[in-house]
Amino acid sequence: MMKAVERVSAANASAQIGTVKLDLKKTFWIGMMIIGSLLAPFYFSWPAFFLFLISTYITLLLGHSVGMHRMMIHRSFKAPKPLARLLIFMGVLVGMGGPSQIIRVHDTGDWAQRLPACHAYFSHTHDYIKDVMWQLFCTFKFETPPHLEIEPELRDDPYIRLFDDTWWIVQLLLAGALFMIGDLGWVLWGCCLRVFISIWGHWSVTYVCHNPGPARPGPLARQRCRCASL
Repeated sequence: MMKAVERVSAANASAQIGTVKLDLKKTFWIGMMIIGSLLAPFYFSWPAFFLFLISTYITLLLGHSVGMHRMMIHRSFKAPKPLARLLIFMGVLVGMGGPSQIIRVHDTGDWAQRLPACHAYFSHTHDYIKDVMWQLFCTFKFETPPHLEIEPELRDDPYIRLFDDTWWIVQLLLAGALFMIGDLGWVLWGCCLRVFISIWGHWSVTYVCHNPGPARPGPLARQRCRCASL
C-alpha cells in the first residue's frame, strides 16, 4: 500500500454555497450515449450482446474499480508501471472522463461529504431522479471552491496527461475498430450502451450508498444527514 495523500485543501472554501449548472459538454456526451443506447435494441445480435456484457464487466471491474479507484485514487496498492498504465487505460475506456477528472470528482465529493454540512449535490439527499439528472448532466459551481493538488507523479506523467485530453477520442477510436470488426450493432452495444450503463450504474450505486434514507441507520447515515439539502 502506498502512502496516502491529501489532495484537497480548503481553508476558506464552502461545500454548501454554490449553484448546480447544466454542463453542456457532459450533456452532449451523455446525450449521444443515450441516443445510441435507444437504437441498440434495433441492432441486437448475440455477439454484440456478449460484447456488451464482457466489456462492461472488464472495464468497470479492472479499469474503474481496481485501476482508477483503488490504485490511482486511494493508493491501496502499487503495480508495475506497464500493469498500472493498462489498468488506467481500461478505466479510461469506461467513458466517465480522464484520470485527473476522475480524481477531481472523487476527492472533491469526499471532501464535501466529510464536512458537517454540504450541498445536496454532494450529499445525494434529493430524490433519485433529480440526483441522477444532476450527476449526469450538471456541474456544481462553487462560490468559494477548494483547491485540489494532484501529486506530481500523476500530474506530470505524460501518459496521464495524454488521456486527460483524449479520453473521449479513445472511445471514438474503439467505436471505429468495433465497426470494422463487426457492424453498427457492435458500436451501439459495445460503446454507447456500455458507456451509458456504466455511468448511470456508477451514479446509481453512489446514490444508494451515500443517501442516508430512513432505512439506513448508523454513523455513516448520521454523517450524511448532517449535510444540508439545499
